Amino acid sequence: MINTKGQGSAKSLTGLIYPLIIFVSEVGHPWTSLQKQQILRLRVEAEHWICDQSRIYNSHLAFHRGGNFGYENDIVVDFIPQATGSNDEYSHWVAYLLQKIGWDPLDLNSKLIKESGSTHLHVEMYANKAGRSYAIPFCQGADNQKYFMEGAFIYRFYQNSSELLSASIAHEILHLYGAWDLYHNCDVTKDQAMHALRLFPNDIMVRIDTSIDKLSISPLTAWRIGWTEFKEDWYDFFDPHR
Repeated sequence: MINTKGQGSAKSLTGLIYPLIIFVSEVGHPWTSLQKQQILRLRVEAEHWICDQSRIYNSHLAFHRGGNFGYENDIVVDFIPQATGSNDEYSHWVAYLLQKIGWDPLDLNSKLIKESGSTHLHVEMYANKAGRSYAIPFCQGADNQKYFMEGAFIYRFYQNSSELLSASIAHEILHLYGAWDLYHNCDVTKDQAMHALRLFPNDIMVRIDTSIDKLSISPLTAWRIGWTEFKEDWYDFFDPHR
């Protein structure tokens, strides 16, 4: 689905952000408590890094402690597809899981925003499986019921079976707030990726690292997520949908 800036539940990465966490597993392959605790540590590291980066741009940002489904008992599904970055990934996860739990997505969004005083909300769904994590942003004209609550589907392992890094969590969160991929994939050309690597070698949308502190948020990505209104004309070159 095309990523559209400034729409859906995650309009701008500013103010107070409410993260809703969901732990998902397949029948017979449950999460352990220790595995969930490790995920929570990684995501807190990602949040702290994002907040540190926001201060570079004098942007006011904080994360609410948020809420979760599935910490005590996994949300269990029959099958979790192993995403491969082909743009054919299952895109209904947020609505499907919330309705399975017993919530209407739009009602839950309104309830959590009102009760927490948060300005924006996103969903982080953690799957106890290997795959390529991906974001599910909202775009104009999409079905509000299915897509207004924006979420990222994040796998515990990469496709090579190595364990998830906090940099990947931050990368997917930034997508929900409008950040573009800046590495070569099915949406980004080799030419775009080459120029991004030359201009922004440490941008977290260009690459990830085992140490998130070696990465940064470039002025281009800062503009996309609402941290600055300044936009260079040449930023449009990196639009993956141009």
